[in-house]
Amino acid sequence: MIPQEDILLSESPLESSAINQFEGHISEGYLSGSGMEVVVEAGVEFVASVSRLSYEKLNLMPGKKVWLNFKASAVKFFPA
Repeated sequence: MIPQEDILLSESPLESSAINQFEGHISEGYLSGSGMEVVVEAGVEFVASVSRLSYEKLNLMPGKKVWLNFKASAVKFFPA
C-alpha cells in the first residue's frame, strides 16, 4: 500500500529522491474531505490526494497524462 498523500503528481518526470516514477492518465477525480482524490491508471490504479488549488492549477481532468512519484519509504506492507 502507498498512502495517497505520499503520491506526488506532476505534468512531467521530477528530478527528486522519489525514484519511483510512473506515467499514467487520470481516470477520475472527486472531492474528498481534505481536497481532491485523483485516480491514476498506470498499469495499476493509484489514488493520490491533492489540494483543490493543485487540482485546478495542474488542470487534473480525466484523460490527462500525468506522472506519479513516490519514495520507496512510502510503501507499506501488511501481513496477509
